[in-house]
Amino acid sequence: MPIVQAARNLISQMIVGTHSTNAYWGSTGAVMWVSTSCTAHAGAQTHLQGLTLTCSNSTMEATYPSIATNVLQFRGLYSTARANIDWNEIGITNATSTGSGTMLFRLVQDLGTKTSAQSWQLTACATITT
Repeated sequence: MPIVQAARNLISQMIVGTHSTNAYWGSTGAVMWVSTSCTAHAGAQTHLQGLTLTCSNSTMEATYPSIATNVLQFRGLYSTARANIDWNEIGITNATSTGSGTMLFRLVQDLGTKTSAQSWQLTACATITT
């Protein structure tokens, strides 16, 4: 998943200790979003590009996010009552409301259409390389 500029800046501030909040993407902070937009990824984006009414979020499943070697894994579960839309983009933020917090990653990919007869589990992985 491609990282966005706001996340790069916040991570840099965390590394040197100049960030002003505890805005971590940990088990109680990371939130996975899905939406309908097909707008191409751009590093300057700060949230998903779909309209608020076509966005849905999920907090992390137990034991997520996790790190295996150099791979970050985030997992959300969407019940039959949530995210019944075309899944065209996903993102990871550290806030449960649209437009707040810092988006870490955003990926544009057609994942299909979820209906109210289905529960979907989504795992997003990001490899940190040197």
